[in-house]
Amino acid sequence: MLGRRLKALAGVMLAVIVLVVSLVSTGSATSGTTLKLQASPSGALKFSRKKLTTKRGKVTVVMTNPSSSGLKHAIEVTGHGIEKDGKTVGPGHKSTVTVSLKKGTYVFYCPVDGHKQAGMRGTIVVK
Repeated sequence: MLGRRLKALAGVMLAVIVLVVSLVSTGSATSGTTLKLQASPSGALKFSRKKLTTKRGKVTVVMTNPSSSGLKHAIEVTGHGIEKDGKTVGPGHKSTVTVSLKKGTYVFYCPVDGHKQAGMRGTIVVK
C-alpha cells in the first residue's frame, strides 16, 4: 500500500516539475507581448515604425535610442483612459512602458518637449 502511494506521489511530483519547467521556458501564458521600435539613428525626430499591431492584453513597448541619435528620448502610450510613459533615456539606452490594452487604437509618442509635435508618434492597433 505504501509503495502505491509513493508511486502516485512521484507521478504527481513529476507532473508538477514538467509544468513548472514549461512555464519558465515559455515565459508563462500571461507574460504578454513585446513590441519593439527605435528612434532615428541620425537624430531625426522620428521612430522606425509609425504603426504597431498587437493582440489585447499586457503589452510592453521597448524603444531603443541608438548611440548615434545624439538626443534623449522616451516612449509614452495613451488612449482609452491610459496614459503611461517610460523613463527618458540618453543615446545607447532603452525606454520601456508596459500597459494593459483593450481592443482599439492607441497613440505612442516621445514625450520629450517638441518631439511629438515634430513627428515622433505613431499608433498601436489592438485587435
